[in-house]
Amino acid sequence: MSNDYNTIDKSFSIDLSISRDANTLRVSQRELNVQQVRINYEYWNHNSNYLSSSNYDDADFRKIVEMGEDAVPGILEIIQEHPDPIVHALDLIYPNYMTYEGYVSLEDVCRTWIITLIALGKV
Repeated sequence: MSNDYNTIDKSFSIDLSISRDANTLRVSQRELNVQQVRINYEYWNHNSNYLSSSNYDDADFRKIVEMGEDAVPGILEIIQEHPDPIVHALDLIYPNYMTYEGYVSLEDVCRTWIITLIALGKV
């Protein structure tokens, strides 16, 4: 974080190792990826406020998509909590996997992706 309180440092780095009597707490790469998704998700929400589909051009949304399959557990956590447009990152991570005909509610899209990801063992 810089000294200017109007500037947010979006860099993400965690080096976590806690030792106690030769026992070490380790944080899995999966958990780090989930946290990275959460951070970019929060920035994306802050920047976009779900105003339009052009919000998918947002840099923080793209960072989630660029994580590829590493982002899936974090996205899955979010859409299991509540239907959310972040589900469309899955459409970009897995192009041509899911097709939509006509209007499909966000709730139905999220539910379908949750079932699909669990069936594929992506949890």
